[in-house]
Amino acid sequence: MDKQVKGFGLKAKFLGTALVVFVVTGLFAFGVLWNVVGRLTERLGLAYARNYTMATSAVLREPLDREITLARLMADAPVIRDWVENETDETKRTKALTELAAYEAKFADKCWFMVVHSSLHYHFDDPEHRYGPTRLAYTLNPEKTEDQWYFATLKDVKDFAINVNYDSVLDSHKVWINVVMHATD
Repeated sequence: MDKQVKGFGLKAKFLGTALVVFVVTGLFAFGVLWNVVGRLTERLGLAYARNYTMATSAVLREPLDREITLARLMADAPVIRDWVENETDETKRTKALTELAAYEAKFADKCWFMVVHSSLHYHFDDPEHRYGPTRLAYTLNPEKTEDQWYFATLKDVKDFAINVNYDSVLDSHKVWINVVMHATD
């Protein structure tokens, strides 16, 4: 009895040691598990965000890419180019406006515009056909601040530029796709 009072027995010491080892091992395992779960959650979250962003971007870009492609095809259309080279030719104008009407039907907003560089005539059409049979909306003026977009586009843009702008003459806010028509050789 004397020995039991002075200290713990072998069984109690073993259980105490086992309990300490179990608690330390459990805490260590919990820390490792917490770290692994945290990293896994972060990786899955980043992968989800990346995939979601890419999918959303593709959905948003598709209509814009389509409009850019149409604008580029319009700028390269031989009938339109023929008219731009000789804007006063009535036969070429009629053919070009027929071609432009086909593009108008394909654009999302049912509008098109183009500038004939030699005259600086800004031609525009929309579903209301506000500018009559010539589609001549106005003539650009190099002195006007609101017309500087055209001259800046010619100077700085190789192929095309996207321009979000308000056109005060047309009274229209739009995402304009400015495609540069290069002279053919």
